[in-house]
Amino acid sequence: MSFNIVFTYHTSDVNIAYHLVETLKKFQFNKIYLVDEQKPSNLETRYEYLKKSSVCLVLTSRNYSRHQFCMELVNFARDLNKKIFAINTCASFRPFGALGAIIAGSGHKLIDIDEKEELIKLVMSLKELENSSTLSNELIRPRSTMPQVDLNFQDQNVDVLVSYHPKQEQNAHLIQKGLAGSGHKFKLEDSTSSTTSVRTCRTLIIVMSDEYESSCVCKGVVDLARSLKKNIIPVSTKKGWKSKHWLGLVIAGKLFFRVIDRDQAFKKVNDFAPMDDFLLEVSKSLQLKPARSEREIAFAKCLEKRIEECRQKLTVWPPPHKKRPRKDLKPVKIVLNKPKIESNLFCSYLQNNLQYTVGRVFILPDTLYDNFGVPKRQKFDAMISYQWTCQDLVKKVFMNLYMKNLCVWFDVWGNMEGCTYDAMATAIECSKVIVVFLSSRYQSSANCQLEFKYAIARGKPFIFILVEENLAIEPWIKPFYDDFPKFELKSANDQDILDDGVPRLHAIAQAIRDIGFAQLEHQDDLYELSDETIHLKDMLEDALDEIDAQNGSSRFKECTRCHRNYSDDHDDDDNQECFRHRDYYLHHWVCCGQLDINSVGCESVKHTNLPREWKQDEFYVQNGETFKVSSTLFNFFLFFLSFCTEFDD
Repeated sequence: MSFNIVFTYHTSDVNIAYHLVETLKKFQFNKIYLVDEQKPSNLETRYEYLKKSSVCLVLTSRNYSRHQFCMELVNFARDLNKKIFAINTCASFRPFGALGAIIAGSGHKLIDIDEKEELIKLVMSLKELENSSTLSNELIRPRSTMPQVDLNFQDQNVDVLVSYHPKQEQNAHLIQKGLAGSGHKFKLEDSTSSTTSVRTCRTLIIVMSDEYESSCVCKGVVDLARSLKKNIIPVSTKKGWKSKHWLGLVIAGKLFFRVIDRDQAFKKVNDFAPMDDFLLEVSKSLQLKPARSEREIAFAKCLEKRIEECRQKLTVWPPPHKKRPRKDLKPVKIVLNKPKIESNLFCSYLQNNLQYTVGRVFILPDTLYDNFGVPKRQKFDAMISYQWTCQDLVKKVFMNLYMKNLCVWFDVWGNMEGCTYDAMATAIECSKVIVVFLSSRYQSSANCQLEFKYAIARGKPFIFILVEENLAIEPWIKPFYDDFPKFELKSANDQDILDDGVPRLHAIAQAIRDIGFAQLEHQDDLYELSDETIHLKDMLEDALDEIDAQNGSSRFKECTRCHRNYSDDHDDDDNQECFRHRDYYLHHWVCCGQLDINSVGCESVKHTNLPREWKQDEFYVQNGETFKVSSTLFNFFLFFLSFCTEFDD
């Protein structure tokens, strides 16, 4: 038995890695296996290192987070539930996305390379683990058990190549049936033969099975697709199937789909069948997405152009530099006001909380990423974090929140794509509030803990939905549980419970809107950009400030609707933080039940500094008696509507 440490890093940090290895060897850690994005090149060896390691040590950097083969390693370490320790090599970088989430979920602090005391604590932690017999593993003897094969290439240009073993031919034909109406050019390929079109395809579909994983030719096809950085979508043909060898490394963290039989693949749930989800993922994989580095180059050129425009306007160059410290990623806590009904006219409307069933076909989500493959920011009012046993309840709450004009991230509603860890982490980064459906199973779920701990790391506020009686709150969640709002929903019917005359679902929705509206804007992209690009951003801000000082003006304006300050220099998404009423009827705003403009039902719009003047539309001018009659008729209509709804149920 041996205490094995796999040490993964990007080659740009090779000197730091070698120095740390020498330090660890002084403490008698002799079984250290180095893995970067290039070496070892053998897929089985990389798998062996991680599978038989006791601990995974990661050197984090921008380059590490951007390289597919580096992220493949840390995703697989997470899948294997390895102990993960991370050392950060760049002071201006903090892990984000999948890397940030996995490190936050590891339960171990991210250590900066210059924190000597923390590095000593890390060594002590490794010593404690070494003395724990439960983490000792067998000696690693790197070797390839599968022979290398020479592939013959049939360079047929296709969008999608379906790679399968003959024993899964029936499943492959089900995939063929789904792809037939997609408009994509595709080909089915028995990958046990040595002839393949993998070089000229854009996306490779792997029909996974034990037989596929045991085939050296299939491994050769996948290994080549991986080295060519093809999109890979795994498909399982058996419920509960898990990889036992090299394929686990390739599919680590990837969203995979089940195609077991015809009934399972094409049975629709909420207007969508598993095959529809699969085809949606195929379509997304075929969309051209420049690399993050390409996006940054384009962004830097845009900054340089704007800086040059500012240079022409200033009498002195360069402008004085202002130090802009980063804002701490901490939630803004507020005291929630109890929702109340301002108008008797809409009392029945709010109290008769209609529950909706909404098909996915009506609310297909937009992609999480922009045209450059970079995550969009501040896109969701909330993200739903839950454990799957309460999924039916979550679906019903999600549908009702959607009908209240809230944009909510919900994984099974088509919001997952690509790497599941990355999609989840991006959803947290892009959401203002995290709605946690709290249960005993949630607290014991490794994935739920990962989501929750990363939300803490990103400074997100929480709303807790209690779905069980007498729930014991575990210590790791207790401090946050005490600080944020809590609501009880044991069943879907509890959404209709009236709290001070307002349905509980409406109170939850209003809490999402109020807490989200109070949060500060964070410049998350600073974690993704290089130091050079960050310097350009700072220079542009300095130049814009100096232009204001020179002209005695201000680029910041006050919104005449919500009275917040905003700037047209920011991206459109950053300017989408205002709200307005959208539906007016009988002298009342029916979108929100005559509540505040920031209430649920009101729509999100851009800020404006245009003068606002209220004018009476003559069409709506009525005398008091007519209005009273209309009010009575409207209340009767709402009562009748709610009665019909209950009768239909």
